[in-house]
Amino acid sequence: MNKEEKILGLIGLCMKAGQLVSGAALTEDAVKDKSVKVVLFASDASDRTKKDITNACQYFGVPFYECSDMEHLGHHIGKEQRAVVGIKNPGLAEKIIKYLESEEC
Repeated sequence: MNKEEKILGLIGLCMKAGQLVSGAALTEDAVKDKSVKVVLFASDASDRTKKDITNACQYFGVPFYECSDMEHLGHHIGKEQRAVVGIKNPGLAEKIIKYLESEEC
């Protein structure tokens, strides 16, 4: 299992545990109220979505990363395509960050 699959598996686990928000608007709201610990956005998300999310994350001090694509993000949370997800669980967020920072996703 490669690193991207491990990260996507953890994202799926977060969804099952109720520790994930998905979609640009909901994730941006969660960033603003600091309920997410890390934000992941798809490499093929729109430039506008990337800009809005990265600006909010930078302002509120929430780490953010680009990972996978919209189809894979959506598939692993049981939805159609998703451009952005936010992880609420601190332990799982830390593990995902560790995987992301070890190499490119």
